[in-house]
Amino acid sequence: MTTAAAVELEALRPRRTSSAWHEPVSLRVERGSFVTLVTTPALAALLFRLALGLDAPYNGVIRVLGVEPSTLRRAELRRFRRRVGSALVPDGLMANITLRDNVMLPLVFGDGVSNTDARVRADEVLAQFGLDEWAGHRPSALSPDTRQIAGLARAVAARPDVLLLHDPLTSVPNLEAQRLLRICRQYAPTILAAVHGEEEAVCVMADVAMTWDALGYRELARR
Repeated sequence: MTTAAAVELEALRPRRTSSAWHEPVSLRVERGSFVTLVTTPALAALLFRLALGLDAPYNGVIRVLGVEPSTLRRAELRRFRRRVGSALVPDGLMANITLRDNVMLPLVFGDGVSNTDARVRADEVLAQFGLDEWAGHRPSALSPDTRQIAGLARAVAARPDVLLLHDPLTSVPNLEAQRLLRICRQYAPTILAAVHGEEEAVCVMADVAMTWDALGYRELARR
C-alpha cells in the first residue's frame, strides 16, 4: 500500500498488557517532516520496536515507508531496515571495535558498500559530527555526550529515508544539539523523535512537537 506518510499509526495498541499504553494511538508523520513526541521511556521504546518490526502482535496498523514491518519476511525486513536509521536507547555501539568501524560495518554488510567507500563515507560523516579525532578510538573511551553523537553519526551514514531517535542528545548542550540535528536533516529527510522533556533541542528543532501520555496527544508547538 502506498502512502505519502513516512510513518503512519492507525488505532495502534500492543495486544500485550501495557500499563503505559492505555489507548489506541493514531499518528501521521509526513515525509520530509520532523516530529517530536514528549513521552515516557516505556512508550517511546515500545513504539520504536513496533516501527522496526521487533514487537508483535498488536491491534490497529503501523506503516513505515508504506509497509507494515511486522508482515515482512526476514530478507524483506533486512532491506526495509536499511531504509530506516535509528539512534535508540541504549546506543548500540559495539564496544570492541573503533568508532570508524562502528559506522562502516552497517554500510558494508547492510548496504553492500565496498570497504574503501565505506571508510570514506564514515570519515566524512564523523567529520561532519565533529568526531574525526575519535574515529580510531573504541566507544569505551568516549564520554557519554560523545557516544550519543557517535550513535547519531552511525544512524545517518547510510542516508536513511526516515530516522528514529529516542532521547538522542540529552548529554549535549542545547545549541550544539541543535547544530547536530540540522546535520541529521541533511542526511535523513524525515525524523520521528521521542524525548522526555519539553525544553530539549529535539523539541525546539521539530516541525511539530506533541505530548503523548495517558490522556493522548496534545500539540505543543508547530514551526
